[in-house]
Amino acid sequence: MGSFAFGLLVLQAYFLVVSLSVKRGVVRVSKAGPLRFLSPPTNRAMLVLLVLVCLVPGVIVVISMVFDLPMADGRSLRSGPLGLAIIAIGGLGALLWSVRTPAGLTLDERGLRGVREHTSFDVEWDGLVRAESGGKMGMKLTLHFRDRRRPVVVGGPQIGSDPAVVAAVIEYYRLHPAERTHLSDGPGAIRVVEARASC
Repeated sequence: MGSFAFGLLVLQAYFLVVSLSVKRGVVRVSKAGPLRFLSPPTNRAMLVLLVLVCLVPGVIVVISMVFDLPMADGRSLRSGPLGLAIIAIGGLGALLWSVRTPAGLTLDERGLRGVREHTSFDVEWDGLVRAESGGKMGMKLTLHFRDRRRPVVVGGPQIGSDPAVVAAVIEYYRLHPAERTHLSDGPGAIRVVEARASC
């Protein structure tokens, strides 16, 4: 029971860290390469910690069963932690599978690519209809593509940046194709948009 309570505590900490990772007006981009909006590494670390904490009760049950250690009686006291461990193993598998996709949202001269832990997409600029921010459940970036019926909605924590700013940056480069050469330098691409906005 104590491990379950600890798991809930870690889950709350995870949601707290993720919710605090996005602030209005703040943009996190990679320092080198094309413009890539990134979530802070603390979000990923907390997710890994959450998965590992969920594994612990199941591991304890398995060790107790293998070495015939005394355990509390009750089917639910064994099946609950084992079920949680199976879910955690699935989560760990999903985390490992997601590593094949670069984290965050990347913009380059060709188009947009992203987002790890979400619907992956790789779309050329001509395939983007518009980008906007908003949402009923917190700050979100909404991307409307020509070839998809439904828009792709990306949470602010997944891109580590204020979705309103990200949407404005995407819209700027969508509407100004000649400026897309600046996207090869992430911080420089942001400075270009800031300079144009201040004019």
